Parts: sequence; C-alpha cells; structure tokens
Amino acid sequence: MNKETEICIVGGGPSGLFLGLLLAKNGIRVTVLESQTSFNRKFRGEVLQPRFVRLMKELNLEQRLEKYEHIKLFNAEIWNNKKYITQIDYEKEMPEAPYAIKIKQSVLLTFLYDLAKDFSNFELIFNAKVTSTIKSANRTVGVNALVDGQMTAIHASLVVGADGRMSTVRKTSDFSFKYKKEDFDLIWCKISTNEFKLNQKLLFRLSDFSNFIGLPYSSDCVQIGFTMKKDQWNSIKSKGIEPLKLEFIKAFPELKEDIEKIIDFKSFVSIQSETFMVDNWHNKGCILIGDSAHCSSPLGAIGLSLAFETALVAAELIVASKLELNHKCLDRLQPIRNREIRFVHFAQQLIISMAVKSPKGVKKFSLACMKLMGNSRIARYLMRRFFLGSPKITVDNAFKF
Repeated sequence: MNKETEICIVGGGPSGLFLGLLLAKNGIRVTVLESQTSFNRKFRGEVLQPRFVRLMKELNLEQRLEKYEHIKLFNAEIWNNKKYITQIDYEKEMPEAPYAIKIKQSVLLTFLYDLAKDFSNFELIFNAKVTSTIKSANRTVGVNALVDGQMTAIHASLVVGADGRMSTVRKTSDFSFKYKKEDFDLIWCKISTNEFKLNQKLLFRLSDFSNFIGLPYSSDCVQIGFTMKKDQWNSIKSKGIEPLKLEFIKAFPELKEDIEKIIDFKSFVSIQSETFMVDNWHNKGCILIGDSAHCSSPLGAIGLSLAFETALVAAELIVASKLELNHKCLDRLQPIRNREIRFVHFAQQLIISMAVKSPKGVKKFSLACMKLMGNSRIARYLMRRFFLGSPKITVDNAFKF
C-alpha cells in the first residue's frame, strides 16, 4: 500500500503533534504517525516550565489550555536532609510566565489534537509503527510503516523524526551523536492520597539515600521520583519494599500515612536517564526534533519545554522552505537552537556532577554554596535562563491562534 503527503511526522507525542498543528495551520498537508493505539502514556515528561507557558501566551493558546485538566506549580523548593536550601519562585522571578504546569501527557496530547483536527490537511494515524526510511538518490523520501499490521510506504517531501530518544528515524538514517552520556536511573511511582498535597509546588528533597522529587499528580495522587546509580534498582528491590518506604517517609514525612499503604513495587517504573545531542539535525529530506535530536536529563524537568520550542522553530523554517525542494534553510534549525540546548545540558551536567554523582562531602559543599548564592543576582539570572529561556522566541503572526 502506498500513501502520499507533504510532511510526514514520525511520532505523535507532544513535539510531533505540535509541529503538525503549526504546519497544518499554514496550509501544509501533514501526516503524523503514532506507534501507540491511543494517547495513554506512563511516566512521560509531564511538567512544562515557564518557557512553555510563555510560548503558549505568544501563540494565544494559554486560555484554551486552561480548559484542560492541569495543575499550576508556582515554586520549587530544594531541601537536603530536612534542611531548607533555597527555592525557585516562578511568580517573583518570571512574572511574564509565573508558573510551571503539571499536566498528564494524555491530556496535553488531547489538547493539541483537538486544535489540529479542525484542519482538513492534518492527519493522525494510530498504530503506525515505522520500520525504516525510504531512500532515493541518497535522499530520504518517505518511511515504511506497519499500519494496523499492513506494510505501508508513505512518501513525503520531508520526513520529521519526532519519535523520541529511541528514534527509529534517527537509527535508520545517516545521523550520528555529537555527544551522549548516561547519567543515572530515575525511578517513578504514584502514591494515592485522600487530599490535595504538596501545595502546588515542586519539591526537591535530597538525602544520603537518594535525590527525590515530589509533585502533585492530581487531586488524589502525588508523583515521587528518585535517582539511583546505574543498575542499582535491582539491588534495592531485592531488599523488599519496607526499607524503601522508610526512605520515602524520611524524605516526605507529610505523606507518611499514604506511603505506608504501599505493599509492593508494582507502581514503580525505572527510566534510564540520558543526555545527548545529535551532530546534525537535518540530513537530505529528513530532520529531527525533540528528544530525537536533543535529549535532556530529567533533572529540572525541562526537556519537554525545550522540545516545544524546537518544534516551533522547525515549523517556521519548514513553512519558509516550502517551495525549496532541497529544504536548504532547514540547515539553520540546529544553529538557531544549539546555544540554548547546550546551555541547559551544561547546567544539568554540572548539577549532576556536584549533587547527584558526587561523594557526600562534595555534595554537602555544593549545597552550602547553593544556599549562600540562593538570592544573588547571578543565581537569579541563571534561574531565569534555565526555566524561562533566553532570548525570547519570537512567534510569527502566521502561527498565532
């Protein structure tokens, strides 16, 4: 079976759907291929930082997003062994985008799809597993995909890899890594509670056992994550659930009654943390965006917000290059985004080396310095630079709603 489209986006996650929406709004025929059968996701990036909020404001989409279930996070606190270190006050430091958003990825994807489906030139195909890219004259001209079990060749003038850090498009095309680092394992779990807890904030609670992050998931559930050295998780599980529950209670005493109800490891999911940058995001008929091109560590919950920004820049360049068969101006995508991504990756690796992977003494010294510098001008600048971004991305009127 054969199919034709102008732009084929592989991956119906947030960056892929967002890019498809923006292109469809500008009259381009778009086909988005999603390997899953629905929008349901487990423990995917679900925190969107102020840089995303500012982008939604620029696109006139903030009020539309308000109609969908989400939780606003107005600050983030950092603690070490029950001692307060510092906080990130979004309202004070970033008044133009004064909060982060905790939103289930299924809800976020529904929000984007509800906007996109109004355009007749937009198509989303579920259960479409891409197996390879199609080449002609040393150029990518489409993809092969199993669509509901039937092999389908989808031809396009441009293929976009938005299929995440394990990207099939990247693996089956001529892309290489500029750098790649495996940082740690991140273990997530959800804990049911009978009342709204954690007070609309991100909590970073560091201890001698691990580095915890806690945040509200819904009105009756909180989400807890913690870091482990590579391959340490199996050793933790071998000791049973009770020792881990004690560490949870030390880190989050306000959740003691809820944590005590955990009876096994069924609600825990282990995710490998990686940081990488692909060397060249555009290669003869194919571009990469989001985690396919620049995967960030979970530290700071920034990766999804960066992916939205890259998708917007990609949309502007694709629209500008619509009449150029070789899409030459797409070579500009990485140079435009490189500085911002590299800054975030550098900041994350610095924190990982000082507070995650470091010996106890180095970690204690690093946190003391963080507390000392908490309200300094340089700390506030770096905070804005990381969570809000710089410079501000300018949105062309053609993309505004």
